[in-house]
Amino acid sequence: MDKYEIGTRLFGNSKQYIKSLRSKIIKEFNLGIYNNKRFPPPHVTFFRPFCSEDESGLVSNFKSVLSKYSGCPINYKIKGFGFFDNPENVFYAKIEKDSLIEKIIFDLENNLKGNIEYLFPKVYLPKEENKINLHCSIIPKGANLFADKINAFLEDQKFEKKFPEGFENYLLRFYLLKNNLILQEFDFSLNKSLNRVESLDPDVFDATLMVFGENTGIGLDKNGFKWPLVKRFSVEATDICQ
Repeated sequence: MDKYEIGTRLFGNSKQYIKSLRSKIIKEFNLGIYNNKRFPPPHVTFFRPFCSEDESGLVSNFKSVLSKYSGCPINYKIKGFGFFDNPENVFYAKIEKDSLIEKIIFDLENNLKGNIEYLFPKVYLPKEENKINLHCSIIPKGANLFADKINAFLEDQKFEKKFPEGFENYLLRFYLLKNNLILQEFDFSLNKSLNRVESLDPDVFDATLMVFGENTGIGLDKNGFKWPLVKRFSVEATDICQ
């Protein structure tokens, strides 16, 4: 049975921040079990694994819903940390999202109803069906065994004090995974759904950054640094971005 997921990859400073913190914790606590482990790229999951008997319909709905939000500057912030007690005892970075992200997720969910079957609970806060719990996993399993030490380490390294405002980032793409590999990745700047080869092509990503700047007036480079440009929002884009 094929399994699908929907989420976004982190880019720039946020990506490097998560990878660096993970490496430091593994080294600090000699977590040998993770030394040779290949971690997935830092990411945020919007739809946990699900199955579908209509892949073409799934891809079509994925594209049509997300295309409505092309040109919208969708931002979120990584700020703070936490631990999940169950089921895998994950250490994660908290995501403070823009309300627009929730709007897009609910829009996708409404359009995919009847076409997917969830294999795991949805990404919501416990007992809160209308509040999405977004996060980026850092240590995927067993982290609660080191919770006190990790918290002490974070305090000693002054991670919160170094970055009191967290890391602000922009959501450039939504991915649709099939069996843990990118099947499609919708690019909000290019208003195009990319196949796996296109989604991993650095030249295509350069085009994403260029068009993002032209559309939003926010210049980004691959490290996440930004600077003001001339804004070129369209009326149609700003209406749905509210």
